[in-house]
Amino acid sequence: MPAFPELQKPAASHGMTVFGPARTAELLDFRTVIDALAVAAGEYAQGLILSPERMVVPLGDGCVLLSMPATAADIGIHKLVTVQPKNARLGIPTIHGTVTVCDAATGQPLFALDGPEVTGRRTAAITLLAIRKLATSAPREILLYGTGAQARYHVQALAAIYPQARIWVRGSSPQAAAAFSDSLRPIHPYIAACPEAIPASVDVVITVTAWAHSSPKWPRSAKLRWTAACCFPTTRQAPATRQATCCVRASTGAGCARWVRSCKTAPAARAPLSSRASAPAPGIWPQHVSPPGPCRQRLLLN
Repeated sequence: MPAFPELQKPAASHGMTVFGPARTAELLDFRTVIDALAVAAGEYAQGLILSPERMVVPLGDGCVLLSMPATAADIGIHKLVTVQPKNARLGIPTIHGTVTVCDAATGQPLFALDGPEVTGRRTAAITLLAIRKLATSAPREILLYGTGAQARYHVQALAAIYPQARIWVRGSSPQAAAAFSDSLRPIHPYIAACPEAIPASVDVVITVTAWAHSSPKWPRSAKLRWTAACCFPTTRQAPATRQATCCVRASTGAGCARWVRSCKTAPAARAPLSSRASAPAPGIWPQHVSPPGPCRQRLLLN
């Protein structure tokens, strides 16, 4: 697309272009990714984007290697990442990897993006798309469970799309929530640690951590309760509830496509919806860089 002129050029014969974390972030503007995700989820539901179940291979002590290919009429992609939770003790990222993109007609590699940056922005974009599709109005106060890497990406996304919304943070401790909020206040001035009593004005709850799933506290005022992806099957998921609000769990592309279909058929009042993917599938990729067309709004599910 015109917004990404560098990515319209084929890779040089001596090797493809590789974009590091900072450049990948610059290329994947949240608004663009959210719009592309909406198109890709619909196309995945229609069978226009193909992706087998994510392959998970044990690696070392507690690490896993995740392989996630996907193809469409115009491009093919492969996301290859490693996930090692123990890295947190060493002060290094939990996720490492790349997203490689190739031309569907020739198979020629086009470029590679930073895997963790794509993953972080993709997952936050799914949440923002859920808010767009399922919330009855723009959120004014958001309760965010989590203070890790995914929580940071969510704050960045919320700051870009809902700059006036207040974000309340719950962490594993009040101190963790306060430190997290202080570090991100330059990005979003309306962020603070959540008080012991959750404000009754909270209208959206986002959970991006495993520890909150066992005993989450949901304010009755919340219109949308969203649980982002969990990588490991041993992680406890938030219990599904059917109240006068939407409770959605969509940790994969299949789950995302499912609730997009539901949104298209649901009444304007948006009836209560509970959706959860039954098997690992693609997530979301950055939008493709060629001019718009029937199959050009993508680069997305994994």
